[in-house]
Amino acid sequence: MSIDRKVVRQRIERIRQVLFADWDPLQVGSNPNLSDEYDSYLPKVMAAIDTGGAEGIVDTLVQIEDDLGVDPVDDRTALLSIARRLLELRFP
Repeated sequence: MSIDRKVVRQRIERIRQVLFADWDPLQVGSNPNLSDEYDSYLPKVMAAIDTGGAEGIVDTLVQIEDDLGVDPVDDRTALLSIARRLLELRFP
C-alpha cells in the first residue's frame, strides 16, 4: 500500500471515530456491525473539512442529519465543537 493510500485510510478512520463518538445522530456508534453507517457521507464531510471552516462543516452535518431523516440539532454550538475536532484532522 502506498503512503498516500495509507494516509487516506488513516484520515477516514479518524473522521469515522469523531462522527461516531461525537456526532452519531442515529445512535449506532455502540454497534460494531454498523461501523460503516455514515461512510456514504464521508466524501461530503471530507470536502467540507478541506474547503471550509467550521461553519461549512456544521452546515454539512445538518444537511446529512436532514438526509437521514432525523431532527437536526438545534444547538449549533455542539456541532461547532465537532467541526473543530474534524478540522484538527486535516492532512497535508
